Amino acid sequence: MKKILLSLCASVALTAPALAADLPVVQEAPAATVSAAPQFDFGGFYAGVHTGFGGGTPEGSYDYNGTTYTGDFDEVWGLLGGLHAGYNHMLGQYFIGLEVQADVLDWEHQNGTGHVYAQWSSDAKLRAGMTFDRYAVYAAAGFGAMGVKLDSHSDWGSSTETHATWNLGGGAAAFLTDKISLDLNYQYTGLFSADHEIAGEEMEIDGGLHAGRVGISYHF
Repeated sequence: MKKILLSLCASVALTAPALAADLPVVQEAPAATVSAAPQFDFGGFYAGVHTGFGGGTPEGSYDYNGTTYTGDFDEVWGLLGGLHAGYNHMLGQYFIGLEVQADVLDWEHQNGTGHVYAQWSSDAKLRAGMTFDRYAVYAAAGFGAMGVKLDSHSDWGSSTETHATWNLGGGAAAFLTDKISLDLNYQYTGLFSADHEIAGEEMEIDGGLHAGRVGISYHF
């Protein structure tokens, strides 16, 4: 009996390693890779290009043969395009910043007596707004300058003057990628009065103009 039990124990001891070798090897599954969500940051420096459409009806007065005429001038409308750059400082969800822009304007109107051209503009604006993940809304206000030319069809000549301006507006922006954003904005530009002189006669122009812009910016 003892010999039988000893034989059975020996058999189990000899076959156990072989059975263990036949068992499947359990491997741990690799840890799942989690991609970091893109971070949208409106803070810091940015620069870009924009285009748009604008114009309006300047106001003013002019002297002709000793008589002063006042009222609205002809409407001036057209396309614009330019460059912009700025910096935003973040205050939690909110931001304040400064933006400068320069535009080439193709705004003109032709009537029976001549052309009125708005040729270029430049602006510096303070901006304040708030962000929502990839989106931002803001208000803006500042000062600038605009080149305006009056050109007569007759032999009276032409006059080009630089008008000081003020501006007020706002807009919205959204990141398309983590570095590139799309911006839509509106700006009202008020002209401070400037005198144009043609053939010895003075013409004073002021009033306001409107512009809508769409731009692309790269955030550094």
